[in-house]
Amino acid sequence: MPEKKHKLILLGLIVSLLLPISLLIYTYAFTESWVYDMGWNTMKIAEVPVAITPDGSFIVAGNNDGKVGVFHKSSSTPLWIDTEVGRVESVAISSNGDYIAAVSRFPGYLNKLYLFSKLNSTPLWEFSFSGGDSYSQVVMSSDGNYIVIASTELHFFHKFSSTPLWSATTYGAITSVDMSSDGNFILAGSKYNELVYFFNSSSPIPLWNYTSTDDIYSIALSSNGKFAAVGTDELLLFNTSDLLPNVPLWKYEINMSETASTKMEVDISSNGNYIAASSTVHNPITSQNDINVYFFDNLNSTPKAPLWTDTKRTDSIRDISITPLGDFIFVVGRESLYLYAKTGSKPIFQKKPRVPISQSLLSGAISADGTYFVVGGLSTLWFFNRNNPALIEELLWLAIFSYLMLATSSIGIIITYSIMKKRISI
Repeated sequence: MPEKKHKLILLGLIVSLLLPISLLIYTYAFTESWVYDMGWNTMKIAEVPVAITPDGSFIVAGNNDGKVGVFHKSSSTPLWIDTEVGRVESVAISSNGDYIAAVSRFPGYLNKLYLFSKLNSTPLWEFSFSGGDSYSQVVMSSDGNYIVIASTELHFFHKFSSTPLWSATTYGAITSVDMSSDGNFILAGSKYNELVYFFNSSSPIPLWNYTSTDDIYSIALSSNGKFAAVGTDELLLFNTSDLLPNVPLWKYEINMSETASTKMEVDISSNGNYIAASSTVHNPITSQNDINVYFFDNLNSTPKAPLWTDTKRTDSIRDISITPLGDFIFVVGRESLYLYAKTGSKPIFQKKPRVPISQSLLSGAISADGTYFVVGGLSTLWFFNRNNPALIEELLWLAIFSYLMLATSSIGIIITYSIMKKRISI
């Protein structure tokens, strides 16, 4: 009998220790560092496009009601906000945060590119162009010297002038674009015309192009421009320095029925060694989506198979990104966000932000070391710091409070037990 009592006491102590620790971990894993409401016009298509510097220090975001803002990671108070830039469709920021680019849409298919300094909200210059029906995209070289915008045409700029160095007319609107970190190479994709283009920055004539068998949903270019990843109804990888660069180095196909449709989102590490991808397979008969996240090692032999696959996602994936060394993969779903380490298919961080009614998550970006990440919804901007010292301090106080509460409860239980024991003995 005494041995049984000792086991019960030991079990009680273990519970007393684990409960506050569990509470600590739970709260830490489900708390954002700060939130900012960008506002939105409910009469227009809404999205908060976002970008972050590699060190996570500076964030840029836009909205559909004429705002673009720059933030420092330490505060939800913007460094500045420009409120007259139209419906912002895409943003980019240089590695040191000194230069910010934004493309916006105005009535009548008029689009504008703005180049800002992080010092104030007055644009350094702007460029007007025809946007057509499709979304416009902007990318920037790491040093901020070169900017590319993609819409019905491709325009290539140096930061010192609002006059393009060149413009390229493509077969159909460009719906996705990426650039090597030095600005020497440009990858562009046309969703509806199923074409991929690869440019050298010295010429508006593509070095090569590739015709896909399905819509181009997503593209990504390695830092040196050597490897290009393309997401269609399958994942394609190109070695741009091959003798036949427009022939895929390898591809990964999704098994699906003939009536199903697949959409793949992709990103690639700086050295091209790792590729992150997601697939959404829609079955029109059942109206169900089969959603997976994949991680590939480009150094492995072909034919390609993922190092791992997460098949447990039920949340429609809106955005995916990978850190430069491929250590972390950041996935934005419609309702939740997920952070993976390259070592396994189970998220190491999962969050369902407090999203306002009728809103959803749409875009995301992550710092180079995976510590900071930012998410944009219809009107809300969320910023996360996995190592927030202030947050940790608050949670330590929470843990101490929990221990005190449990200690008080334990004393009460012991006293009650002693009284009951005496009464039973009598």
